[in-house]
Amino acid sequence: MLKTLREDGVDANSEQYHLAKELLRSRTRRTVFKRFDSKETRLKWLQWSWQNRKAMKYLV
Repeated sequence: MLKTLREDGVDANSEQYHLAKELLRSRTRRTVFKRFDSKETRLKWLQWSWQNRKAMKYLV
């Protein structure tokens, strides 16, 4: 999945990349992430997930 992020243009040294690494530790989140078919959707979902991670503790 991190390869997908790099292919989407996310720099491996960026904050967004490191936040994604943290979020995608969860099997459930990885499953959701893999289902998105566009760069825009994946990046928006990552941003939304990070902002709402406390409310979504059940996706750990």
